[in-house]
Amino acid sequence: AWQTDEIRRERPTPLDEARGGLVRFEQVLWDAVPAWLRQLDRALLHHTNHGLPLHAVPIRFGSWMGGDRDGNPRVKPETTEKACWMARWMAADLYSREITHLRDDLSLNRCSEELRVEVGAAWEPYRALLRQVEVRLHHTRTVAEAWINGDPVPDGETYTDPLDLAAPLLLCDRSLRACGDGTMADGRLRDTLRRIACFGLTLGSLDVRQESTRHTEVVDAITRYLGLGSYAGGSDAEKVGFLVRE
Repeated sequence: AWQTDEIRRERPTPLDEARGGLVRFEQVLWDAVPAWLRQLDRALLHHTNHGLPLHAVPIRFGSWMGGDRDGNPRVKPETTEKACWMARWMAADLYSREITHLRDDLSLNRCSEELRVEVGAAWEPYRALLRQVEVRLHHTRTVAEAWINGDPVPDGETYTDPLDLAAPLLLCDRSLRACGDGTMADGRLRDTLRRIACFGLTLGSLDVRQESTRHTEVVDAITRYLGLGSYAGGSDAEKVGFLVRE
């Protein structure tokens, strides 16, 4: 019915699988999460008179794609490292798009004194501040791309903490509300802050799963080296007891 082959002719790699997962963030979750949080915010306001705080995170995401070593010998440490950098690249790219839209929206030239101190005499203070964010996100994306491709990593300031990315946006939020422009603050800016709280700089956590005998071999090597005997030779109860004590 879809005029498409029912099976793949080439086996997908673990990184192909990871890319497919990131596409779900880009095409579905990126817009669905803030829309759902808006509904939740309205419901809380209606029933409790208190909205959902910007830092609240009632939902988070995780994945195993690129970190699942359990039964997949093709998932190497390099695979997991690339999957992590791919997620960071995608996050930086998605945030860059949002900041570009915000700069288009926030052409206002009136701002709070707090924001004025940050940007000086810029005629469009919000755009001046967000331009700095845009440049740093672009470099974050460039660094991630270099790691993925094995290229030399350029110098420059990147985002490694979601709080650093949220700080200038929160400054914009405070300034808009102080100047009576709360409606602007409650639009795309609020959605972007909620995305930062939910997705961070990596979109989600990555499980690193390993087949249980590998864990046993590692701990056994450690206990033998330390002269504590064979961990692998113990019963399940003895293994649990040892791990709990340690």
